Amino acid sequence: MVRERGGWKARVWVAVVAVAYAWLGACTALRMSVPADVEAESEVFEAKGRSSVSGLLVDESFRMGPFTVQDVDRNATTGRESAFGVRAGDEYFWRVGKETLRGGYTFRFTEGGETLEAECRTFTDRDKVTHFGLESIEETARLRCACQGADRTATLDLRLTGRKPSGSVVLSGQTFEMTGVTTANTSLAPAEPVGFRVDGADGPLGAVEVLHPGRVWLSKKLDPAQRRDLACLLAGVMLHVEP
Repeated sequence: MVRERGGWKARVWVAVVAVAYAWLGACTALRMSVPADVEAESEVFEAKGRSSVSGLLVDESFRMGPFTVQDVDRNATTGRESAFGVRAGDEYFWRVGKETLRGGYTFRFTEGGETLEAECRTFTDRDKVTHFGLESIEETARLRCACQGADRTATLDLRLTGRKPSGSVVLSGQTFEMTGVTTANTSLAPAEPVGFRVDGADGPLGAVEVLHPGRVWLSKKLDPAQRRDLACLLAGVMLHVEP
């Protein structure tokens, strides 16, 4: 039999490296790695003074650069049910098929003297699917947000589950694509998105990190009103928690 030379030393070294790697990983906060094209075109604002917990008795107000999120209320929604769906401001959150309203929250979003009234709602759609003759229930969760100012309303519709969570954002009557970001400051790719980016025909408009405390990136090409509207919608995504 051939004796393995230095085998036990190699195994000990591998174990030490594994423990050290796990320890370093535990000590390093997981953060989203923003895509290079988004970073090059945007200003970044980090959430400050944000609570690490949420709930009815928690003050969830926070700041992001010139923006302030306040009066977060998870116990009341201003929209109303109707035959057309759920209304927030002048916009309807369309309900289709077997969609069920699961929860929602409202908040006030301010920048200087400008204030937006915001509302987000979570829906679940359950469909019966068949795989190889076996029936199962497939559940899809959606987040819909609306930010309403004096003369305009911006909306977001985001599918939160599935292989590639994605959605759309409407600003100034234009629709933009929203897709998940799964790159982070770790060698292992997260299983779920750690953020989302918003893109148009001319390039990125911005992005949001959903890991606490959270950050938003806003394109320098946006006009002040569009920038405020998009920041409000992305703050709504940051505030989302599983019902």
